[in-house]
Amino acid sequence: MMLQKILKAVKISTRLASTSPRSEFSILSDADISYFERILPKGSVKTDTEDVKEYNIDWMKQYEGYGKCVLLPTHEDQISEILKYCMKKKLALVPQAGNTGLVGGSIPVHDEIVLSVKKLKNFRDFDREQGVLTCDAGFILHDLDEYIKEFEYMMPFNLGAKGSCLIGGNIATCAGGIRLLRYGSLHAHLLGLHAAIPNEKGEVLRLGSTLPKDNTSLHLHHLFLGSEGQLGVITRVTLKTVPRPKSVQSAMLGTNSFKNVRELLALAKIQLAEILSSFEFLDRDTMNCLEDNLQLKDVLPTKSEFNVLVETSGSNSEHDKAKVENFLQDCMDKKLIDDGILAESVSEAQTMWRLREDAPMAVSRDGYVFKHDLSLPLEHFYELTEACRDKFGKMTKRISTYGHVGDGNTHLNITINRGDDREQLYKCLYPFIYEWTVKHGGSISAEHGIGRMKRPYAHLGKDSVERDTVIRLKKLFDPSGPEGPTTMFFLAPKLPYSTVIRLSFRRYVAPTSLSSNAKPQRRTLPDDGKTLHDFIAEDAKRTRKRHPNIVPSVEETNSYLDPELFSGKVHYITYGCQMNVNDMEIVRSVMKAAEYTEVDEIKMADVVLLMTCSIRDGAEQKVKTMLHQIKKNSSKKKFVGVLGCMAERVKHELIERGKLVDVVAGPDSYRDLPRLLAVARGGSSAINVQLSLDETYADVVPVRQDEAARTAYVSIMRGCDNMCTYCIVPYTRGRERSRPIDSIVEEVIRLRDEGTKQVTLLGQNVNSYRDLSESVHSYDPSIPSTSTVPGFKTVYKPKIGGRTFLHLLDRLSNVTPEVRFRFTSPHPKDFPLELIHLIRDRKNICNQLHLPAQSGDDQTLERMGRGYTKDLYLRLVHDIREVLPEVSFTSDFIAGFCGETEEAHQNTVDLVREVKYSFIYSFPYSMRGKTKAHRQLQDDVPDDVKTRRHQEILAAFREEAEKLNQKYVDTTQLVLVEGTSRRNENDGQGRADCGTKVIFPNSEGIYKPGDFVNVQITAANSQTLRGEALGLGSL
Repeated sequence: MMLQKILKAVKISTRLASTSPRSEFSILSDADISYFERILPKGSVKTDTEDVKEYNIDWMKQYEGYGKCVLLPTHEDQISEILKYCMKKKLALVPQAGNTGLVGGSIPVHDEIVLSVKKLKNFRDFDREQGVLTCDAGFILHDLDEYIKEFEYMMPFNLGAKGSCLIGGNIATCAGGIRLLRYGSLHAHLLGLHAAIPNEKGEVLRLGSTLPKDNTSLHLHHLFLGSEGQLGVITRVTLKTVPRPKSVQSAMLGTNSFKNVRELLALAKIQLAEILSSFEFLDRDTMNCLEDNLQLKDVLPTKSEFNVLVETSGSNSEHDKAKVENFLQDCMDKKLIDDGILAESVSEAQTMWRLREDAPMAVSRDGYVFKHDLSLPLEHFYELTEACRDKFGKMTKRISTYGHVGDGNTHLNITINRGDDREQLYKCLYPFIYEWTVKHGGSISAEHGIGRMKRPYAHLGKDSVERDTVIRLKKLFDPSGPEGPTTMFFLAPKLPYSTVIRLSFRRYVAPTSLSSNAKPQRRTLPDDGKTLHDFIAEDAKRTRKRHPNIVPSVEETNSYLDPELFSGKVHYITYGCQMNVNDMEIVRSVMKAAEYTEVDEIKMADVVLLMTCSIRDGAEQKVKTMLHQIKKNSSKKKFVGVLGCMAERVKHELIERGKLVDVVAGPDSYRDLPRLLAVARGGSSAINVQLSLDETYADVVPVRQDEAARTAYVSIMRGCDNMCTYCIVPYTRGRERSRPIDSIVEEVIRLRDEGTKQVTLLGQNVNSYRDLSESVHSYDPSIPSTSTVPGFKTVYKPKIGGRTFLHLLDRLSNVTPEVRFRFTSPHPKDFPLELIHLIRDRKNICNQLHLPAQSGDDQTLERMGRGYTKDLYLRLVHDIREVLPEVSFTSDFIAGFCGETEEAHQNTVDLVREVKYSFIYSFPYSMRGKTKAHRQLQDDVPDDVKTRRHQEILAAFREEAEKLNQKYVDTTQLVLVEGTSRRNENDGQGRADCGTKVIFPNSEGIYKPGDFVNVQITAANSQTLRGEALGLGSL
């Protein structure tokens, strides 16, 4: 009788009565693949069977499709072009975010194209005053939470899959999580979004705004919350984040009835009031499952029937802790709990939360699991679990429940042994659970969505008025689609019940493979799963005010560009650090691939690209002077691009006010340069300064200016997480991300084979390198967490997983023993003794360490946010010299930082004299906008005082360096020849292991660049050693 009722309920719409197939779709052809490869960056079209496999299987491994092509666009304009093309060609596709869903909503039904948004990772903006975050849809939730943590904000929701789910998918499924009790649902936080619509024009809807209050239009962006890709592909989101609490208290309670759980929640809402942020529960079967499958034991000895996890978030630790303690005491007095414990440390709280957050993993390891995400009134919240045990207990291995009692969301999990007949259980289990839920005033989907799992039941509890309204809404977006939208939630297809079962479990036979000789064929898809027509929408016209001199950026333009605009003659100019030199090598590679030809003089060029530096004001002034000279001295129009760190800081000044440049490209947008230049050469200006959380250019082979050079620089990581108060780098180059070790090793081996004898590893914080490419968000106990020197502090929590700088340097020095290695620029906190021992043991790692101090005064170091004191720094120097007696130190210093007194300056001079550096970089302080110092400190040291202090630091350095270098006289140093001395062409020049320049006679040119030569040192000054060549040497 129950089965007949559910079969009848599935057939809900007379407009869906026909069993004829839906629209016809084309089979993907080689021509289609070629088109996608033309419009997407290299490596963004995947067709290899192994490459596409992960996109065809859902997280729970319940559904599998046979999509043969995965598209990975990097900008929303590429998505709009894809959708427009697929509509024209009648190609079916399915949008996919992180593929962490639990209902099979983003998996191909047959062989649809998978459109993944995981590479949409342009970071747009974060308003630190309002807490408003704007970013592309491909960001991982955890990474966003970590980014805004530095500004004392956090994401308003938190999920178990936070380490892999994408923000676009969170919006598309209206994710809930454990913070909803305190901060509400995503409806309260979503301020706006962009969504690509597959109409004939390939348009993008731009809905909402970045304002917390904007009531000038219908809030259409909320239509996309929970839409699961049916109305469009979400490409960008704007969210209101929440202040990060300064005090968090966690407590675990045990009780023996669900009635007590409900009373505990009522009491917590009264006594904990505004600080109550989470109220979670786990039943005894879940706790047993955790112990059986993950060996996680209950923190309470009583083993009660229910564990309740309570968390508060406030601003006063003492006050909040007292409230929780009083709450626990009242619970004991009222006999609502058998036991309870308040976490006394962060580690204790993490242990409690691990039980809740690892419950899904424990269940997944328990056997084959039927997971149900439901909303129920609290009076019936646990009755469903008990009803399932009564009805199906003998057919199952375990029935367990955990969830968010605070918002009425239960996660019911029914497991069977993996060899048992799951289809038979499905036939009676699903109808029972969903009908029971609706009958008792619940919802069959609380936060996981509908997907393929729940489509046959999504109509339950929805009246005809609601269904008809949804039909009209769908028709508004899709006037040319089928009469009855067959994938809207309330409109399940009219399929025999056995077909529904088969669709849920069958793994389809893959269609025939692509053949370049085969004629395009037509095929029909059954009415199962999302395809292009499920989210096609008609023109969504929207006018938008733009600055007249700025073309729509890469994510706003949809027009095709003239191919003739993608080539020409280009001249390169580089300012700043070695990282900029390396970045220009990447740019050379990108431009060369786009068929641009490099020329030596500006007058010969069509395009001039300047790699810029923002570390000090003087560096920016040099760039601006050059820009004026180019504009003044050019007889014909030259298209000028400003690249690198200066791009973000002064983009509007350069393009809008000065009209000095045509293209502005930030450090993470070099791949986009050919397109940006084509836009500029088409008559407009173009900007792309968005930062990325994962761009490392690992797949770009740099084109070096001097191919004959025997020394090379290899970038191993980008960005910086240290957030020193004076430094602009985290704001211009973004957060830390590291290249995969294998790509670095391959580049170094290629350089060795080309004759390179020395490689310098580059990074803004090179020794904090951590390759997560093979172990993202995983923990390997054999790999240490962040190896911070004892006593040194960081602004971020310890990093775990991945392979560290120690692993990288060990592998490189071992694989290429004939290559000498240096590295720069490190941070003193990241010098574990294991690294120092490796340098001692490997002859091809130079005994020269850059150890930036910046200051020798404790109060100044604290204002700088360096995380150490002078004594700690000197202790590190001592410890390194204990292992490496012959080590040579270099350093960086800032003269005249905010609040620096004469006494503080003298402390710095004393440090220079005590350490005795072989070389230093010293500069008068130059305040940079957007830094923490700019926001919170006063640049109160006069310029003339800064200059004097800078000169005094240099004088102290030179005096000590000259004494230091005298010890090399009468010693033999192994020197790598770099070329001819600038002062005397009869002299050769190179560098010793210690990094100091060595000059020696070489009038006959016996010793060539790349030779290792033994040189007897005969004289020395503060900067240079002189000597006589004794003959060739080796490492």
